[in-house]
Amino acid sequence: MQGIKLIALDTCFVRNVIHNNKLKNGKYSIDELEEIITLKKDFIYRISETSLAELMIALGKKDIDITEWKQRINLLDSLLYSECPILPMGLDLAYEMKIRKFREDYIPASNEYWNCSWSLLRNLQTSEGMTVPQIFDDNGVKRQICFNLEKAEQVMKENRCNWICDYYSTRKMVVEWNDKNELQITDFKDYLTLIVGNFENDGYDVNKIETMCKTAALYHYRYGKNEYHPDSKNSYNDSLDFSLLQILEYPAILVSNDGHLIKRVEAACGQRKNILTSSELLEFLKSDNN
Repeated sequence: MQGIKLIALDTCFVRNVIHNNKLKNGKYSIDELEEIITLKKDFIYRISETSLAELMIALGKKDIDITEWKQRINLLDSLLYSECPILPMGLDLAYEMKIRKFREDYIPASNEYWNCSWSLLRNLQTSEGMTVPQIFDDNGVKRQICFNLEKAEQVMKENRCNWICDYYSTRKMVVEWNDKNELQITDFKDYLTLIVGNFENDGYDVNKIETMCKTAALYHYRYGKNEYHPDSKNSYNDSLDFSLLQILEYPAILVSNDGHLIKRVEAACGQRKNILTSSELLEFLKSDNN
């Protein structure tokens, strides 16, 4: 793994930390995180935008005690890149990675916005404090941010609905194409050609998102064969963290404990690429320190 600077922590990783889940290796997430922190070196660690939303929802719904919350969020904070701990998703991530063409007037969410969002969570003393507006300076403009549980849940719901609808619309298009044309879309290579074309039409440099293209093609191919179900509970994380695959050719490491995502990337690409579980990250840091 040459040239790695960025290490992105996905929703599953952050969820494990906040709830201190027991991992497959028998360790608890907090214990493993403490080891990672001692070995973190000069890598830039950031959590995804969707992880931030999950953290807000977990506290807003009081799924975790505020005292435990503060201990764990402070521990996570000690790992993250202080200048910009949040990694945006979707188009804003593509903008930061410079992998897509944008109109000159496109303005992504600022670092000041993300820093304020993280600061709001990190400095909370009570769960009710999330609704207190926090003022921040956004390039000379005074703005405010506060947490709204209903809105956060709605955003996550819409994100999942959009993910599912994309599969419905793509399959409909494929069926209509195959009904009218001799040249059929049937195998993985056909779907890859389709997906690559879609990303190119959206302005992406597809050579910089090879992993994402191949994995998306595999999802759609298996959905067409009724082997993938985007609306199932097992596919919940797919809609949250798929966008993070944009970083892998940066190059960067994506840390995920989502076994489904890892297996699908391996199946699509023939290798794991730069995706590690948290336990594998710890081993990587140990070897990198020798």
